[in-house]
Amino acid sequence: MADESDVVGGRYQLQRQAHRPGRRLGSLVADNIGLGPLGKQWAVKEIRLSDDPAAREMVAESLVSEANLIKQLDHAAIPRIVDLVDEGGILYVVMDYVEGRTLESLLAEEGPQDEDDVADWAVQLCDVLDYLHQRTPPIVYCDMKPSNVMLRPDGTMRLIDFGIAREEHAAHKAERDGRPLGTRGYASPEQCRGADIDRCTDVYGLGATMYALLTGDRPSAEAERNAALRQLRPELSLGMESLVSKAMEPNPAERFQSAAEMAYALE
Repeated sequence: MADESDVVGGRYQLQRQAHRPGRRLGSLVADNIGLGPLGKQWAVKEIRLSDDPAAREMVAESLVSEANLIKQLDHAAIPRIVDLVDEGGILYVVMDYVEGRTLESLLAEEGPQDEDDVADWAVQLCDVLDYLHQRTPPIVYCDMKPSNVMLRPDGTMRLIDFGIAREEHAAHKAERDGRPLGTRGYASPEQCRGADIDRCTDVYGLGATMYALLTGDRPSAEAERNAALRQLRPELSLGMESLVSKAMEPNPAERFQSAAEMAYALE
């Protein structure tokens, strides 16, 4: 772990540690090159690289791939990766600083969330997913879950960690080394099987994220279907129960066929 006196890459001065609950990014740094004594603030993620050359190369290639993918994107809800610095066996990933906390932290601290708030957040996430799906070629995010969504103080969302995002034409299957990628409970059934993925994979992930936020329970990875929302929280609306159920249909053809369609239903 870097100390506060460290300068990374000859230009990023570590200012303070940012180990607050819900923060995914490790430290706060200032870019002091030509910007005065304070400079611009960035977040930095520190990754200690393995001594094994093959493992080291795999991690580095994954992060470079993520950075190159994000460079193509221009959406307010997607923080930029601005630099990768390898120093002494530690890879520093410098990115936009996002003030706020993850939805996972919010859920852990406050429990199930208000239905209207969850609907508002989901509409925002539909917008960024639709943006990704409209790229040429389309990008499938593959890892929608509460810990990958930051809630800013102004109520806006930021989608972080594009480590397993995929361009559809490059890899229709969300796999690495033959193993399915994603997080159990939030990954779609087809993703868990290592089958072909598309935009409906992200629809499922968003539905599962909403399920967790509304119930306080992580969706089951074993059951074909999770308990209906109102079995766990009877005060939720029938409309919200039906919407989340449709988003989490095991068969992709029975889900919302796009994030835009899901946003329309939410609104």
